[in-house]
Amino acid sequence: MLRAWFLHRLGRRPRRQGRTQRTSRSRSLVTEMESLEGRALLTATSAVAWTAGLVTHHALYAIGAKDNVEVSVDGGSFTNLGGYAKQVSAGLDVFNKPEVYAIGVDNAVWVKDGSSPWVSLGGYAKEISATVENTIYAIGTDDNIYLSHGSPGLGWFNTGLKARQISAGADGGNPEVYAIGFDNHVYAGNGSGGPGGFANWGGYAKQIAATIDSTVYAIGADNAVYKDSGSGSGSGWVSLGGYAKQISAGIDGTFGPFVLAIGLNDGLWSNHGLGWVSLGGYVTEVSGPTISSFGVSLPADLAYAVGKGHGGLLHAGTSFTSLGGYIQTSSGSASNNTNTWAPTARDISAVSWLGPFFLKHNAVYAIAPNDSVEVSFAGGSFTNLGGYAKQVSAGLDATGSPEVYAIGADNAVWVKDGSNPWVSLGGYAKEISATVHNSVYAIGLDDAVWVNHGGPWVSLGGYAKQISAGADAIGNPEVFAIGGNDAVFVNDVGAWVGLGGYAKQISATMDNTVYAIGSDNAVYENSGGVWVSLGGYAKQISASLDATGKAEVFAIGLNDGLWSNHGLGWVSLGGYVTEVSAPAVDVGLAGDLAYAVGLGHKGLLHNGVSFVSLGGGTIE
Repeated sequence: MLRAWFLHRLGRRPRRQGRTQRTSRSRSLVTEMESLEGRALLTATSAVAWTAGLVTHHALYAIGAKDNVEVSVDGGSFTNLGGYAKQVSAGLDVFNKPEVYAIGVDNAVWVKDGSSPWVSLGGYAKEISATVENTIYAIGTDDNIYLSHGSPGLGWFNTGLKARQISAGADGGNPEVYAIGFDNHVYAGNGSGGPGGFANWGGYAKQIAATIDSTVYAIGADNAVYKDSGSGSGSGWVSLGGYAKQISAGIDGTFGPFVLAIGLNDGLWSNHGLGWVSLGGYVTEVSGPTISSFGVSLPADLAYAVGKGHGGLLHAGTSFTSLGGYIQTSSGSASNNTNTWAPTARDISAVSWLGPFFLKHNAVYAIAPNDSVEVSFAGGSFTNLGGYAKQVSAGLDATGSPEVYAIGADNAVWVKDGSNPWVSLGGYAKEISATVHNSVYAIGLDDAVWVNHGGPWVSLGGYAKQISAGADAIGNPEVFAIGGNDAVFVNDVGAWVGLGGYAKQISATMDNTVYAIGSDNAVYENSGGVWVSLGGYAKQISASLDATGKAEVFAIGLNDGLWSNHGLGWVSLGGYVTEVSAPAVDVGLAGDLAYAVGLGHKGLLHNGVSFVSLGGGTIE
């Protein structure tokens, strides 16, 4: 059984590799990341350290419950700084004093330096990473890295290098940035020399975290952590072992770099080069002070984290201290993107089905602010279903009635079918995707795809970045996956078949149909082996069926509005949404029906004509 395999796996040390290099691969499904690698890695927290009058200080900037920015200095209570943030990144200005950058509701970059008000730097950013000397790096709409020195009106410098993720650090007090390129290698430079100014350090990285002394850490293909301290060309990659969900660099008491990681037990770990040390706790995000002015002296293993219930935590020395508050950790939405281990679309999942008298029904399952599961039927108010969920995915049971699956606090898969209580299916899942016939697919610890039809878990093999379940031409379950070469694969009858292409995200529906966001951010459709471009520019997509049962796709555009495409071009549905989920399997629905998350984390239903607010509370 899957659970037994996972327990066995937990007792093993993950496979080591000498460096984070890309190994040879066959044409079968072999991928390197359990979630959406094509989009930027956005964080809800960012820590920084500095000195004032020879006294060391540290602070955590975070996104609050209302998407505002807040700060905790030296472990104190949070102070509201206002604004609206999709991501925050802390740095130091030219006087080595703390400042914070944010991606605003308009997708521009904003900066707040000390007590000064928020100032717009313009642009359109998918991800930002701040460092010293008033310097900020960003990924733009063309996926290139841009550089700004934090002064309004001076504009942004296009470095020309395309990146999946960026992490800014410092070299001798000077700004530099590391990037995961579209070839999954790690690149290093300061951005001033164009694409040729970046050194290719090789490797195959899932996530990177940079800090001082030209040091960068990476999660490699085997989920172990690797370190390179400026050797260049990848020759300096050293394996630190372990198995990490997320990493953050830190600065120790001797002004040297070290790395923090969230482990398989959701606890916090640290590594100063002499092995992993457990710091305990249960955390969902970690942020160490990666940037500081010279001369800081921090307590051992100082780190900020988000705990259960979304409260802020400070680890300093030997224990955690509560900071209180509510930190709005990044959802699976298009605007907030994901952490490297998190699913593509996490917070909502819609489903449709045929009830008595052949009446069509629809519902959306969602994660509430307290991480419980809630449901809204046909646009009604939310009803709380209890539980604790890291991701939800809705499907249909053997009778064609709705059911919902969730990844629980124990990382096992849980299911709730109708009025029945939550039941554990065991295992350890990184991502789940449910479909028809009581079937749910999961990405396991081995990064392979597993399936459960209501009994034991069965491995389908492979090594998947992202999965999306649908149904084939006769209505049987099938699953699509993004492979290590960023191509799309499908498993219908037990064997993986390559569909080619280059995908950042996929979303499947009925009749062997899958949609993908390509390397150019356009949307593509595959309904039988051939990719057809639908054009556009999408942040996130969700497949569905129209009233005739024909496949259609919804997308969040650059304007954060909702769009639909039935194959005859894109139609604007308006609104401002951060995540979309349309019913993807079973029956088609009249009009452009889709569920979404709007500003303020409110649930929305687009009923074919307009948006209707769902009552009963907010969505995480």
